[in-house]
This record gives sequence, C-alpha cells and structure tokens, in this order.
Amino acid sequence: MWMPDSADPAALRAQSAAGSRQERPSGGQKEDRGGKRVTKGDLGRGSKSLKRHDHNQPTAKTVSPKEEQMFRTKKRNQKGFTLIELMIVVVIIGILAALAIPRFMRATTKSKQSEAKQVLKQIYTMQHSYRQEYNAYWGNGITASAAAGTAFGRIGVDIMTTARYTYSLVAAANTFTCTATSGVLDDDATADTWTIDENGDLLVTSDDAVS
Repeated sequence: MWMPDSADPAALRAQSAAGSRQERPSGGQKEDRGGKRVTKGDLGRGSKSLKRHDHNQPTAKTVSPKEEQMFRTKKRNQKGFTLIELMIVVVIIGILAALAIPRFMRATTKSKQSEAKQVLKQIYTMQHSYRQEYNAYWGNGITASAAAGTAFGRIGVDIMTTARYTYSLVAAANTFTCTATSGVLDDDATADTWTIDENGDLLVTSDDAVS
C-alpha cells in the first residue's frame, strides 16, 4: 500500500484508536440489533418486568393427605344406587307390606267388633230389667239393625244408624238369646257372629278377625 511520505505511522494508529472509541457506546449503553441505544436502566426494568411476569404464573397446589381423604369421602357419598340395591329395597318393602297389612286388617276388624259387644251387654241388662217387671223376657223373633234402630225400643235399646251388625232376639219366659251378625267388617265373605244369653255369657261363634 502506498502512503504519502508525510504520513507518520504513529499518528495514523492514534487516529484509528480514536475512531474506534467514538463508535463504541459510552455511559453503560449497548446497541441492539435495530441500531438503538439500550442503557443499563432499560435492562434493569426489563428484568423486573420478567420477574413480575414470573410471579403471575400459576403454581401447582400441594394437597395434604387429609384434604385428599375428604375429597375421596365426598366422592363416595355422591355415589348413586345400583339396580341391584334398588331391587333389594323393593323386595324388603314388599315383605314388610305382606306382614303388616294382614295385621292391620285384623286390628281394624277387632276394633269394629266392639260395637257388638257393647250392644249385646246392653240388651242383657235391659232384658233382666224387663223380666223383673213382667216375669218374662221380651222380644221373641224381633230383629233390629241400622235400618230399624227402634225395634228394641220396648226394652230401651236403640241401634245406631251407623251400626254394622244386625241383632236378632229369641226369647221365652226364662231364657233368651240375642245374636249379632255382620258381614261388612272387612272385604272377605266371612261373617262375624256374637251371642249373649240370659246368663250373660258373651261368645263369638264366627270370628272374622282371625279368618
């Protein structure tokens, strides 16, 4: 390379070094790829924004054994019934109903039988009162019911209009028998029959409650 005689090599090296210092960024600045100056402050703010961004990221939650057990228990409690379980419940209900319904019907029939017992005892008492006055029992062949409630009015016995029994008298001078019969205590065809005589013996000859 040709250089003028007046050029000093030391001066040329000084000029080259000065030019390189001018091109280098000063004051902590760096040059990005786009040619813009980036300072240390800009770098610090960037790192802080990155840190804030990292804090906003969701972190995995640690579940304790107790919480896990509670979750499993709650999940088991929300479990539904299977078809077999429902069928077992239906069978049990059917068995209970088969045992309970007949007992309920018998208890209901027994409660209805109280009407016959009370009326027959009243007839026994009034027949003895009538015999003391007239020396004989009254009402041979007389029948009383809900439709004929005053048929026994001669001895002072009235049959209620809601009566379920029909009452029939067979009487003589020294004996009598009154029979109470009902066929509407329940839904079967068995009649319920009670009798009482001059001795006060109250007997059931056909018990609809046990049939």
